[in-house]
Amino acid sequence: MNYFQARISAETAFYFRELKTIYEKEDNISYTQAQVIVKALDDISSIQDWDKVILANYNLPKIKLDEKDLRIRIQINPDIEEMIKNYKSFFPQFVGTRSVTLGVTLKYILKGAIFNFKNPNLDENISIDTLFEKYELRIQKLVAEVNLDDLHNVLLQFKREIKKC
Repeated sequence: MNYFQARISAETAFYFRELKTIYEKEDNISYTQAQVIVKALDDISSIQDWDKVILANYNLPKIKLDEKDLRIRIQINPDIEEMIKNYKSFFPQFVGTRSVTLGVTLKYILKGAIFNFKNPNLDENISIDTLFEKYELRIQKLVAEVNLDDLHNVLLQFKREIKKC
């Protein structure tokens, strides 16, 4: 395995810390930088609308960073390195430049994973019927049994009206 190296911005370092915290809380284990990148690459594979990810703004806190925090030097397998390079070629179309650096590529990969975590239903194509079924079941638990037929009819009528729009 070769070393993968990149200089990153303070913003990217923040995303690294944020995502590492998210993953460690979610899985209850400790993650290395390489593991964070690999998991992030897996998490962003379903993103279709990169414009939303790139334009998303997160309030970045002022954090004290050392010089070592702005450099990444990790061992990853060649397949992962190739995936990162593919994203490096992919991202310029969204930012209006001819190319982006590895650091910028990592920024968008990490930002995409955080965005996916904060917006889990973003890439799902949920139909109106599916949404109504989901919420009808939840509402049925709150309504007296004697009123369930009326509830079902009202929701059915509401769904039809929405579909007309």
